[in-house]
Amino acid sequence: MANYTITFATLECLEHTKKCVESLIKSGVDTKRIVAVDNCSSDGTSEYLQQLGLGAAIINRQNLSCGAAWNQGILAQQSDWTIVMNNDVIVTDGFADKLIGFAIN
Repeated sequence: MANYTITFATLECLEHTKKCVESLIKSGVDTKRIVAVDNCSSDGTSEYLQQLGLGAAIINRQNLSCGAAWNQGILAQQSDWTIVMNNDVIVTDGFADKLIGFAIN
């Protein structure tokens, strides 16, 4: 199994974020491999992320933009591979290992 981290940014998208995280967990991703960055949501997203036991939940006091948030996530938990994604993505079983396997080969 590859050494990887998954990071995503979010802003005011609690329901999308919940579905994304649920799909990550269902696909076999350990929550400690997930770094989520909330760009100052007011819809309960930050509270949700903080209770999940993620590798990191970064809560920004202002919207720093998606690109800056992704960079925060990448720097927060460095690994051999970092998968940067949007929080409205639903993943399939074993997607991380398959994606990294494809990149290696």
